[in-house]
Amino acid sequence: MKRSKSLKRFRFPVFLVACAALAVVAWVSWSQSIRSTVVIEAGPKGAFFHETAILLQNELKQYGVDTKIVYREDTTKIIDDVNDKASPVDVGFVSQDVGTQQYPEVTAVATITLEPLFIFYSASLDIKNLQDLKGMRLAVSPPGSGTRKFAELVLGLYGVNSQNATFLPVNLSESAEAIKLGQVDAAFFEQPPGNAAIKALALNPKLRMLSLSQAEALASNLSFVRPVTLHAGGFDYLDGIPDRDIQLIAIPVTLIVKKDMKPAIVTLITQSLKTHFQKATLVSKPGEVLLINHDSIVANQHAETVLKNGLPYIYRTLPFSFAALIDHFSLYIGFAIFLASIYSSMNFPSPKLIWREIQLKWYVRKLQRLFDEVCDGKNLEAEDQRLIEKVQELLNKEEARLRKVSKLLVDLQNTANEQHTATTRTGTRSLVDGDVALLANIHGTTPAQ
Repeated sequence: MKRSKSLKRFRFPVFLVACAALAVVAWVSWSQSIRSTVVIEAGPKGAFFHETAILLQNELKQYGVDTKIVYREDTTKIIDDVNDKASPVDVGFVSQDVGTQQYPEVTAVATITLEPLFIFYSASLDIKNLQDLKGMRLAVSPPGSGTRKFAELVLGLYGVNSQNATFLPVNLSESAEAIKLGQVDAAFFEQPPGNAAIKALALNPKLRMLSLSQAEALASNLSFVRPVTLHAGGFDYLDGIPDRDIQLIAIPVTLIVKKDMKPAIVTLITQSLKTHFQKATLVSKPGEVLLINHDSIVANQHAETVLKNGLPYIYRTLPFSFAALIDHFSLYIGFAIFLASIYSSMNFPSPKLIWREIQLKWYVRKLQRLFDEVCDGKNLEAEDQRLIEKVQELLNKEEARLRKVSKLLVDLQNTANEQHTATTRTGTRSLVDGDVALLANIHGTTPAQ
């Protein structure tokens, strides 16, 4: 018997310790899950996708989030990997026309830059337009890459194809080396103008950039591209490189993520992009790029909020894991607040009163058990005495509340009786007879006649 009582005495503290331990385990598990490795798929090393992936990797590392960068030469397939639920790829890039194809598992975070199609050719050649590239050796990147797809599309519009020209499937670094050494006549690059390889080629005196005089017309017919101008002196003011305005067409680059990516990670990525890519470039104005929407991919709602309003307040004031937890369950928290406001507006009993009622019922059962044990000869112990004191304290609170209700009813009954007497004399009424009868029934009195 004593052992049983001793166990009962420690039951509540043990319960508290178990709840605390469970809460700690849940918190540690959440903190680890929010920092689980994010897989970013980029293009060839040294290209823009790779440079941006490294930037994101460094930014996320500051919040304890691990990242892994994987590479893919056929960059047009990156979106397929992000869209694939079975694929480990969480983040990727798209810089091609996706047409009407649907990607239900992909959301767009932001457009981060414009990638012009740069065409460099040997200065010793007399090339004035795309038709002049027939019969020449062209470095157009490997099949499946964004550059290859873009180059073949544009060249095809001018009658240049693999039947009347030599298409060499070399990557970015190999193309740059080949055009510098004269191993090819022209090389195509789909990169931002700030890319180191592009700048180096532009400053090379043995090379020239091809200007597309019909860039506006091309952009009108190819809805996914934009006409851009690289102004004279853009790469070098003093030496005037280029020596004239270069007309180009460019594709917007959009960063994409899996639809179910945690809001906290999306928020961090978006804030990083907003910080690094809202500046002007050689072919865009400040903030212009971030405002571009990708028509074929659904925008990520969390990213849109950050782009419009900046980093949410909770991320600026609270520890990352805690802010992430609130953000992740914000929908449920908002729904709970909504239900609570409706409950309050309906004038239902307060949660405090409901809890007190539950306590009373619980204590009544315990008192009944205690009474039965005492009747069987059990002596009251300190624990039993504390139970009786708790119940007495609760009853005192209830009695105080009921005294207030009783006084309110008496005052209301008296006022109602006075009004009833006065209105009988004047022929007017303030309270109907049914209201008076209701008050009388509540208080246990007889309504005045």
